Amino acid sequence: MDKWFSIMEKLRVILAIVAITTLVSACSDNNTNNKGNVSSEQKHNVIKQDGNIKFTLGDREFVIPEGNFKGGTETGGSELIRATIWGLLPEFEGYNKEKNHAEFIGKRGVGRVVRIEIYRRSGRVPVSEMVSGRLGLESNSAISGRLGEYDELRHGLEYYRSDDYGDDIYLYLDDGQPVVFIRCPASKLLENMPYPACRHYWNISKGTSAEMRYSMDYLPQWYEIWQRAQRLLGEKQ
Repeated sequence: MDKWFSIMEKLRVILAIVAITTLVSACSDNNTNNKGNVSSEQKHNVIKQDGNIKFTLGDREFVIPEGNFKGGTETGGSELIRATIWGLLPEFEGYNKEKNHAEFIGKRGVGRVVRIEIYRRSGRVPVSEMVSGRLGLESNSAISGRLGEYDELRHGLEYYRSDDYGDDIYLYLDDGQPVVFIRCPASKLLENMPYPACRHYWNISKGTSAEMRYSMDYLPQWYEIWQRAQRLLGEKQ
């Protein structure tokens, strides 16, 4: 009888240990999953809702149609610091795998694709400093200390021609202040560049900047493209 009770006591102890181990393991798994969910939310800060992508970057909240949100995000700690937007000119048509995949992905060169990188301003140079020459453009661009002595007006922009193999610069000023800074390959480079593209910079807010890239063929339409980009990003109605 004593021996039977001893066996039962051992069995109770074993069952208790198994139960405790299972409970601890389940709690651990739940904690791990919860941490993973929180980390994912903090890391990406991107919400898909009603056909749109919502996110906060810098000091701005954005709501972008799903087809125009390419992704390509980067994070600094728990904050989003970059997002990539894209579309097809002239209407900023969004990506649709069944309808326009070939134009977005399959074609050589830039074509009708426009890409916008939205950046948190910390660590990024605002347009005013690009113009002031603090970007180190003096050695390979048209600015070279010549601001205020533009060569001519082109497409409603001040045009600074590069005399070297750098970039030609186009500036749009409002009340004497630089608002848009566009850089395109100099003419000396175009012979060996079948698909030249321009980079178009502006400040969205105190905490957010944008860089847009499109084919140089669309430079004459820069203002209309910029207006559509601003509407897409919620800067204009």
